[in-house]
Amino acid sequence: MRAAVFLSVVIAASPVAAGSVGGVIYATQYDYAEFAQVADSRPFPVELAGQPWGDAGAAKLLEALNAGRPRRAGRFTLERPAEPARPDYRLVLVFNAANSLGSASVCQGARRFQTTAAADRLDVFAVYCRNDQALAETTARGRATTLDDPDIASTLRDMLASVFNSSPALDPRGKLRAN
Repeated sequence: MRAAVFLSVVIAASPVAAGSVGGVIYATQYDYAEFAQVADSRPFPVELAGQPWGDAGAAKLLEALNAGRPRRAGRFTLERPAEPARPDYRLVLVFNAANSLGSASVCQGARRFQTTAAADRLDVFAVYCRNDQALAETTARGRATTLDDPDIASTLRDMLASVFNSSPALDPRGKLRAN
């Protein structure tokens, strides 16, 4: 299997009340226009792994993700088709991910978690996948006393803006074609 070559774009951790988004890594194949085309007014699958709040928490997380979704994106959904589409685009959020977990292995289905995680912390490893290839990755961390905390919604919104970045500087064709 060919290893993806990554272009690393380091974005200074942006302070948001009680959370921050770490550096972002984009594959050279990353193209926001591709995401915009796939997600335009259609459900976009999200996989949650290790989120500590149960089914009710998954619904609240999905609500927060949809409130902060990028422009032109359809709704995020936790539902997956019985047979994955090809190409299989999805956002994978691994909560309390092990430090040894890489984005390529996340897209290939691996999930590893920290052995101890603080109950009052939000720690998310976000990976945008196309099939088994990682197109973008980042981390988001913050205080998480309850899922109703506006700091969580703000941190998740910043995380989505980083993973699905529409900057023309990242367009492989040299200009952003998504309207």
